[in-house]
Amino acid sequence: MASTERSRLHDLLGIWLAILVVFSAVPFGGNIPSFWGLMAVLLGLTAVAYAVVMSGMRRAPPLSTWRIWYVALPWAVFCCYAIVQVLPIGSIVPAVISPTTGAQIVAQTISFAPGQTLLTAAQLVTYGLLFYLLMQAGVRSGRGDLILLILFWSIVAVAMFGLLELTQWGDTLLGTPKAAYFGSATGTFVNRNTFATFLAIGLSLGASKLAASSQIHTLAAGSGTRGLLLLLPTVAGMGVVLATLLATQSRMGLVAGLVGLGVIALFWALKQRQLAILTIGGLTFLSCIVAVYVLYGQGVTDRLGSVESSADVRGQLYQQVLQLISLRPWLGFGGGAFELAFPLVHQPPVSVDLAWDKAHSTYLALWSEFGVLAGTLPVIVVLLTWLSLTISYFRRSPSSAPVLAGIGAIAVVAVHSLVDFSLEVTGVATLLTAVIAIGTGGATTRGTERPPLKERQSRSSL
Repeated sequence: MASTERSRLHDLLGIWLAILVVFSAVPFGGNIPSFWGLMAVLLGLTAVAYAVVMSGMRRAPPLSTWRIWYVALPWAVFCCYAIVQVLPIGSIVPAVISPTTGAQIVAQTISFAPGQTLLTAAQLVTYGLLFYLLMQAGVRSGRGDLILLILFWSIVAVAMFGLLELTQWGDTLLGTPKAAYFGSATGTFVNRNTFATFLAIGLSLGASKLAASSQIHTLAAGSGTRGLLLLLPTVAGMGVVLATLLATQSRMGLVAGLVGLGVIALFWALKQRQLAILTIGGLTFLSCIVAVYVLYGQGVTDRLGSVESSADVRGQLYQQVLQLISLRPWLGFGGGAFELAFPLVHQPPVSVDLAWDKAHSTYLALWSEFGVLAGTLPVIVVLLTWLSLTISYFRRSPSSAPVLAGIGAIAVVAVHSLVDFSLEVTGVATLLTAVIAIGTGGATTRGTERPPLKERQSRSSL
């Protein structure tokens, strides 16, 4: 009975958290400071309620954090350093001299924007809580599949909403006039590139669901095609997401989405030893892309002509960001403080008519805000998680959709983060955290929840 109660608790927990993840992308991509606070409060209350209920059941969580110490420890250190940046220790920190004006900057804290850094620290802790809770819910493969299903169809719904906004509702943003990106689908996001990352992760979720489907495995074995009809809704949903992705006119977003699909297809083919099926499926998929591209891809084509000029602008920006990093390579300027720190090095040819609040590369943003050492910790966390999921995928039988979804989603954001800041937007960061947490829950266990402590002890006594 107690085991059933715990299972129901995790069912409710998974569904509730899936709703929160979807909700995080609705109010302008969640990129609103007040919304960050709301999400932190909701997840904090959820964590407290979960702990209280589990304690009342006298049960331990299904999955101990020590099982993933190799990612939990560096993430904890990263969060702690964000808090260190707001401590009043500016007197022992060397002053910063601007290379453009020669001005000497002395601050009471490491961070140039302690309030923003404190808010960033709250975000980081919130992501950690979300990961921990969804990891517990994702222990059972069936529950993980359900959460993945909710997330996928929610992304399909947001994609459809974005197409309607663009084509039927006057190219608006949540019913209000846009301030930028006219003629491009932005969905519930302000920035089309961020929306593109969100959609690209959705493609990976759909592809992982297809790859883990029993109908696909039956087809690969050379028998039966009737079951493929059951896959049509997922394929149709992916078609909607792909059409909207093209309508965003995000060049790197499209590339990242295709990279995610390619990684999933390759991993599936290697595990199933079905390179012939991969080839046929790949050609079919490319044909579908061409068809959708003809209908919705004109904007991307038009923007391809400006790749060279865009690369020049980004290259000049990145040079100045690297110069900013060199001013404080070990300490950084504070989480979320890039906008205040960048004027130290900002000069032509990078436009001085614009306020550059993002580094347009998550990697450079991390190093400029947290320093090279601490700023590399999140990269290490994601890389180790990806390796763990990869090892688990090839060891598991049969294929696990949540594990494969995590592999594809990480590939998507790793590529797009090279030249954009999608992971610095709450809606995308929350979605990625949820996907890899569900995959980690499934990868770290064998798909079953551990029995109660008393039950394990009684078994051992026998």
